[in-house]
Amino acid sequence: MYRYALYYAPVSGSALWEAGCRWLGRDAHDNRLLAQPDFPGIKTASFSALTQRARSYGFHATLSAPFRLQADRSESELLQSVAEFARAQRPL
Repeated sequence: MYRYALYYAPVSGSALWEAGCRWLGRDAHDNRLLAQPDFPGIKTASFSALTQRARSYGFHATLSAPFRLQADRSESELLQSVAEFARAQRPL
């Protein structure tokens, strides 16, 4: 049985995408490592360790954690519902 999840990621190359990628130290779109910003009072190695796990996933927001469809629902219904949801959202 498949599991599904919904995520949001800004458009690659947008200001939000670039800021998030720099913060994590990796651009997941092209798998490029980036220098992370310096933060006063936080050692570079400590910050890198704190963001290591998130860096592997890339900059995104989880809208809905992984789930299984109800037995009476189909993948096409899910895709249609997600498309309707996306059309109803205002751009950031």
